Amino acid sequence: MLARPTRIHAATPRFPAEALKLLLEAEGGGGTQPPPKPGAGSSLWRWVGPDPALADDRTDILSVLEQYRRATEARELAALAKVYAEFTPELQAAQQRYFENVKDLKVAIENVDAAVVGDEAVVSYTRTDDFADTKTGRPMHVQVRLTKVLKRQDGSWKLIAGK
Repeated sequence: MLARPTRIHAATPRFPAEALKLLLEAEGGGGTQPPPKPGAGSSLWRWVGPDPALADDRTDILSVLEQYRRATEARELAALAKVYAEFTPELQAAQQRYFENVKDLKVAIENVDAAVVGDEAVVSYTRTDDFADTKTGRPMHVQVRLTKVLKRQDGSWKLIAGK
């Protein structure tokens, strides 16, 4: 999957690229979509698809994204692994590299769009990370639009790595 940064702010130009690279490696990819324009789609959730009556799926998917956000912000690999169908050694190593390079991480997930077809969902959202670079102590702000595939396994939604 591909991801495209939407906004990156930092004190020097070389650090945002490094931070973004680590974030995208930790994400195992992502999806390309332009960010929503300010004011457009500003709600946490916008359902894409023919049947917005699937409220249980919506609630469950938002819950998975919140678990993912909290685990990432807390830098807890074990908790993060629980939201994935398979938390590969490569994904774990990439997450660990990201965590080693960020301090005081704050993660926000906004502008969630989703489409559910059967036991799969495609979810796109804006992820914003604010943190201090561990090497320099400089504040960093990285924002990217990601698209993930989730699959229902044993009655619960799980993120699919690399999709």
